[in-house]
Amino acid sequence: MARLAGPVDHGVLPADRAIALGRTTWIRGRWLTVAGTLTFPLYLLHDVIGVTILHSFGDRVDPWTLVLVTTGGLIALSYVVQRLVERPIAQAMRRRLKSAEFGFKAPAPRRRS
Repeated sequence: MARLAGPVDHGVLPADRAIALGRTTWIRGRWLTVAGTLTFPLYLLHDVIGVTILHSFGDRVDPWTLVLVTTGGLIALSYVVQRLVERPIAQAMRRRLKSAEFGFKAPAPRRRS
């Protein structure tokens, strides 16, 4: 798997630099919002599932194929988790928080002297 470190670094680091320097402002679209919602489920899933798959099949499958298939599968799974778990929970929490009083009272108006 060490063979992938160079190509990944050579793709990620220039992309980070372009973003930091503001050279990507022309990129627009709804897909960016969808991609943004996938980041948290992907973050949670990649370590457990992705690393397990890479360690299990790393010596039996071509590294590029393994990484591409694993990445695609994790992105698809992240989409499912975001739609079926994260979104409904967030909506329920939003409804609960909007209706909650939290026991706070409005402050009394100040008297001017």
